[in-house]
Amino acid sequence: MNTKIKESLNISADIEWNFINDDIYSALQGDLMRPVTGTIEALLNETDIKIIVYNGVFDFLVNTAGTAMWLDDLKWNRSSEWQETNKQPLEIDMVNEAYVKQVGNLVFYTVLRAGHSVPVDNIPAMEEILKRELLYS
Repeated sequence: MNTKIKESLNISADIEWNFINDDIYSALQGDLMRPVTGTIEALLNETDIKIIVYNGVFDFLVNTAGTAMWLDDLKWNRSSEWQETNKQPLEIDMVNEAYVKQVGNLVFYTVLRAGHSVPVDNIPAMEEILKRELLYS
């Protein structure tokens, strides 16, 4: 994150990425493992805020099938369209790095060659996701 991705996104040299920031971890401790389904559904139904979800296919802590089922079960005004939409391959330099499914302001990336730490496991995919979602949206 502090090398190629940082350079690619043109992030200032004085900003350093840390895997776990103690201040942030402490501030969010009460929210860890708290259900967010109702909040996500409200955001999808009542705002234009984009919800971006990604999952590494080798993640044994938060498995991709479970994440996909959770997204499929969300109650929102475009859930029927979500059910009918197929994933599309995300190719980078002629290599399929992920699959992406998007309907409205909900997008789900299934990242290949990655486990729980997608940004570390598949740098090209994470870089492309960040570019798409932060720079090109």
